[in-house]
Amino acid sequence: MVVVPLQAFLDKYEFPRSGYLFPAHHDGLRGGHLSRQGADWMLRQVCASVGLDGVSTHSFRRSSATNPYRNGEPMAKICRLLGYKNLTMTARYIG
Repeated sequence: MVVVPLQAFLDKYEFPRSGYLFPAHHDGLRGGHLSRQGADWMLRQVCASVGLDGVSTHSFRRSSATNPYRNGEPMAKICRLLGYKNLTMTARYIG
């Protein structure tokens, strides 16, 4: 499932309609997708190279939840964004 604004971006820049947006390369062969751990490792490496500490894929996820909450977005909407099934987990996560 791709949200409408993201789909418009993907269409504009001609990203593939099928397959993985971030394909993995293992031993020179294509196949599969970039793992969550691989994406986190790469992000940390890039950030460290420019002197940014404490940046991770998890910090991006947390910021994508806490910033809208602080700006008045309904917790139910943030719950759906995070993929949680109940507001209790969402409240614990952004609290």
